[in-house]
Amino acid sequence: KQATRRVPAAVMDVIRESERGIYAKDTNYHKKYVDLENLSQEKAIAVSSKTAPSYNKGQKTNYKVKSGDTLGGIASRYKVKVSDIQQWNSIKGTNIRVGQNLVLYPR
Repeated sequence: KQATRRVPAAVMDVIRESERGIYAKDTNYHKKYVDLENLSQEKAIAVSSKTAPSYNKGQKTNYKVKSGDTLGGIASRYKVKVSDIQQWNSIKGTNIRVGQNLVLYPR
């Protein structure tokens, strides 16, 4: 059963204005990741670069983990993937410690 929700009129106006952009992004995502032709190309690239990150490495940066840091947060801040950080630093899983030094190659 679907729940009915009330949304303020001002918020609905913003949603309506943004709707076209939202659907356009969804269509682009579909073309890139769901379209079978692109999917097979992505798989071929992934297989050929299993040991390398998904892009060319940038300049090496050392990062010291601070309290509250997560791999996801660090990855987002430096525009890299969590899996890249794990690979560069030989980390299995997502546990990191305060004071730990991480090697990063930001974009």
